[in-house]
Amino acid sequence: MSTLTTLPNPDAFEDPNFDPVEYINCHFSDEQSLQSLDALSEVISQRLVQVDQHILPAVEVQATMGARAEQGLTATRTSMESLCSKVKEIKQKADEAESMVVDICAEIRALDTAKQNLTLSIKCLRWIQMLENALTGLSSAASAEDYQQCTSLMDAAKQLLVHFEDQQDVPRIRAMSAQLNALRTDLREKVMEKFTKIQLEKGVPANFGDVCTLVSLMGEETESEFTKNFLKTQLDGYRRSFRSGEEVGRLCHTEKRYQWFRRFLNEFEENVGRVAPSKWNLPQELAVEFCLITHADLTQELQVEPNTVETLVSSLSKTLAFEKELSSRWKAADSKGQGQSSTDEADAEELNALSEAERIKRKYKKHAKQKQKAERREQTSIDASAKIDAKLTSLKKYKYNGLIAPCFENSMAVYISFEDCQLAETVEKLLSEETWGPSSADSSEGMVDNTEVLSSAVDLLIYIRGSLKRCSELSRGQTLCAMHKVWGKHLVSYATKVSAQIPAKVTEKDDRLLCLIVNTAEYWLTSIGHLSAEIQSKIDELLVQQISFEAEADAFSAMLHRAIRALIRSIEGKLEPVLNDMLKINWTQVTSVGDQSGYTAAVAQILMGRAGAFAKYLSPTHLRFFCDKFAASFAYKFTQCFYKCKRISDNGCQQLLLDTQCLKKTLEGMPLAGNPERISGAAMESHEKIVQVEMRRPEHLLKLLLLPAVDREAVGQYVANVPRPSVPEFIRIMELKGVKRVDIQPLIDLLSLNKKVSKTEPVFEDDDQHCKDSSILEDWKRKWKAVKPSLIGGLSD
Repeated sequence: MSTLTTLPNPDAFEDPNFDPVEYINCHFSDEQSLQSLDALSEVISQRLVQVDQHILPAVEVQATMGARAEQGLTATRTSMESLCSKVKEIKQKADEAESMVVDICAEIRALDTAKQNLTLSIKCLRWIQMLENALTGLSSAASAEDYQQCTSLMDAAKQLLVHFEDQQDVPRIRAMSAQLNALRTDLREKVMEKFTKIQLEKGVPANFGDVCTLVSLMGEETESEFTKNFLKTQLDGYRRSFRSGEEVGRLCHTEKRYQWFRRFLNEFEENVGRVAPSKWNLPQELAVEFCLITHADLTQELQVEPNTVETLVSSLSKTLAFEKELSSRWKAADSKGQGQSSTDEADAEELNALSEAERIKRKYKKHAKQKQKAERREQTSIDASAKIDAKLTSLKKYKYNGLIAPCFENSMAVYISFEDCQLAETVEKLLSEETWGPSSADSSEGMVDNTEVLSSAVDLLIYIRGSLKRCSELSRGQTLCAMHKVWGKHLVSYATKVSAQIPAKVTEKDDRLLCLIVNTAEYWLTSIGHLSAEIQSKIDELLVQQISFEAEADAFSAMLHRAIRALIRSIEGKLEPVLNDMLKINWTQVTSVGDQSGYTAAVAQILMGRAGAFAKYLSPTHLRFFCDKFAASFAYKFTQCFYKCKRISDNGCQQLLLDTQCLKKTLEGMPLAGNPERISGAAMESHEKIVQVEMRRPEHLLKLLLLPAVDREAVGQYVANVPRPSVPEFIRIMELKGVKRVDIQPLIDLLSLNKKVSKTEPVFEDDDQHCKDSSILEDWKRKWKAVKPSLIGGLSD
């Protein structure tokens, strides 16, 4: 191998991390590699010679550059010292210039302050001179009664005094302020004395408008006093013409009062309203003053003079019409605001019609102008809005409804008494003309309506609604509240008189009448709810809680119950012979239990026939309601038949249980008699549950009779299954089984230990408690509370 190929790269010596030991170990790793030692040594020596040759010129250059660097550093230091001296000199001159500027500015400020003080002094002298001239002119104008000149001079004097608000301690300023107040007081007295006594009949002075402007300038207190005295004087003629004791002042001539004021108001608006400041609202204030005077006069007339109903109603109607006329006479209008809005809309349309470049150009031109006038325009807008709001407020506050009419409230007893008598006569007339429905035989020949009610009920409701409309047009306060009691009283009377038509002994001919009464009762229970909502929507809010028809609802609920009870009695009368046949059967001699007894078929025929007949006249709801009540009554009567038997054997009990199941099926099917689709599935399920509950009484009694005679279990079964257990009833049950009194005594002693068991309740109490329905009114109240808000909302709309 050649020696040169084994030599290392000379650049390896330039590595800052060069390690000689590692370098030698790398190239001489074994003995054979030592053969190239001399060659390597020679190469390294040559490398050293080359390095020395490179270092020597660099050392020479370095020596030369060091001298030059020292010279440059010296020159730089000299330049810096020169620069620092120049900066110091410049700073000194700047301080001197600043001192000079401060001195000059101080002199300028002094001159400017002197100029401002001099200008203000000149202005103050001018203002004082102008104020003296204004006060002198005001005094002369006041003496000459030149109120137009007085207005302008007083306004100028007030504006000039504003500049001296902080100098009131200066004697001259204080004296001029006192002089202005004295002149204002003198003018006020003259105006009050002369112009508040003006009467429209004698003409209005030509300078009245100037006087009004002057009064407006004097402040709100002076304005209020002036307008009050002026309006009071204008109505002196009205007071004289319609004073108490005069024929024209009587209640029957109320319309003449309003005719007089209409004519006077037109003249007033033409002669005074057009010259007086609009913010005074003199025509509106005059109308208020007239209403207050008329209210006092009519109150006195109503207390002194007895009036007929026609006169009272006529006067009240004309008063209400007059109040409505005044309320609609003046309308608040914001014409200025509307004009500004339309101007903005026109500008927007014009901009939209331009091209994009023209719109931008127009926009920036307009922006330059708006920027200069922004504050002034904003202040003007605020002032205009304040004036418009003040004007709208002043116009809206005039509501004339209720300024005169309330004086009639305390005298409406005559009207209420009249309506009371008229309603009583109407009720009597309607009941006397009532046909009370044709017989069942006649009704079968024509159309049958299961929602038909008594014609008198419909006519009476129409009359009451008409009476409500008449009354609400006259009063929405205590009179309407009192009338609602009158209507309620006659509704109760109507319900009582209709209930009196229910016969004590009911026959099939009375079916139509009884069904009409049921429908009529439900009709009124619904109608009085709507009637109550309508009254509450019209009456004053404070009296809404006093509107109630609960007593009337109770009366019609009682009427409904009596009619249902009469229908039940009519069926019970038909069932009485069949149940008597049942009692004739000797239940102790029944040897086997077979099919249902013969009387059950007769009962089923009667029940389904009568239910089908009632279905022609009753709605499905009322028919199901009747069937529910009849099931309770029949269960009670059927149970009482057991007690009338002398004795019932076990086979007899089994047969009666079978008959009870047949009768239960008949009772469950009564609502569907003649029409299986009449009642909905949910309603039928409810009816079937009621029948099952009511028929448990005879079932439990028969099951007790089947228990061993002296078994202690009979006592527990009796207490658990009988709603009102009693000792006498238990004794009777044991007697039906034929148990002797001696054997009954231990069971009685055991039964007496139970606190639920009564010891004195009779067994054969003829009680119709199961037919009474105390929940009818409560059900109606719940329905009414749910529908009442929507009814009131609809009526108010």
